[in-house]
Amino acid sequence: MVAETWPDLGDLGTVTVPQQGLDHAVVVFDSVVARRPLTDTYCEQARVEAVVVDQLADRTTVALPRPLRTTPDGRLTLQRRVPGVPLDAELWAGLPEDRRERIVAQLADFLSVLHTAEPAEGVVPWFRDGRPNDHPRSLPAKMDLLDARAAEALPGALGPDELDVARGILGEARSLLDPARATHPVHGDLAVDHVLIDDDRVGVIDLSDMNVGDPAVDFANLTDVADDLADRVLDRYTGPADPGILDRAWLYHRWDSVFLLVDHLTTGRTDAALARTMFAAAAEPTRPGAR
Repeated sequence: MVAETWPDLGDLGTVTVPQQGLDHAVVVFDSVVARRPLTDTYCEQARVEAVVVDQLADRTTVALPRPLRTTPDGRLTLQRRVPGVPLDAELWAGLPEDRRERIVAQLADFLSVLHTAEPAEGVVPWFRDGRPNDHPRSLPAKMDLLDARAAEALPGALGPDELDVARGILGEARSLLDPARATHPVHGDLAVDHVLIDDDRVGVIDLSDMNVGDPAVDFANLTDVADDLADRVLDRYTGPADPGILDRAWLYHRWDSVFLLVDHLTTGRTDAALARTMFAAAAEPTRPGAR
């Protein structure tokens, strides 16, 4: 598909097909990555993402997937490949403290730059005129959809106590929808596999879920790497002052665990062990760094 779309590119080298995500089909070449959105809403986002990444890349110390080409309809994008391996708990545990500090500093720099940037035209906001946005890529719309899917999928798959936990998380997550806080550009899906480490350089990929929303959502998955990583990044963060940001981040994480469990049960795309492990951890209402 890449060769047919852009025949002038020639040989792009070795082709690798990584584990696929939920929103895009991805093919990795030696120095570039081709991404094809799986839905029309992500096609619409492709050109917006390209503009925002290009702007951020000149302002932050982390490596970003700079756009090279995007088709007019957004159905195929070519990005510069960001080298590295995912920053997971096992990798973090084996790093010396000085390398950890450099990673923390770069993550804090990226989030500070992102969260203080002017929202770019076309980035989907969580709210419009103070009301929840019903665009399918906004968090309020995703919450509505998850509520409906969970009501069908969970009763037959969970025991009574687990079902109470899931319903409690979904209900409590509604408190996160505050238009006064949801005013900043956010990555939206800063999961372990979207933060890469190449020697001492941090790379951040897949900004296709970026919104204008609550910065807390971008701290949500840092505890998957280490219990104290979100706290350490916040200590170096120069974004919007917000004393409740990490408590909200944990609630976003708990909501995401229900999302992944429902995705596993309804589509099978999310691995069963991952979904169950995350949901079990989400039963704890207090964030790891505060226990």
